Amino acid sequence: MDYSDNIRNKLALLPDLPGCYLMKNEEGTIIYVGKAKVLKNSVRSYFTGSHNWKNPSCVSTWRPCFGS
Repeated sequence: MDYSDNIRNKLALLPDLPGCYLMKNEEGTIIYVGKAKVLKNSVRSYFTGSHNWKNPSCVSTWRPCFGS
């Protein structure tokens, strides 16, 4: 399974409910906390290129942290 398949599988597990999510850098430091009316849609937007970044400087430093 490659990286994009792994991400796709994990996105499928997210609920269609309100929730919060964290973005962490490679050291595990939280660099962004988000909230969403539909968690699955908001998190997915970061991987599809449809997200309008409020702080573009953080784009290169974050990594997905599903389940951590």
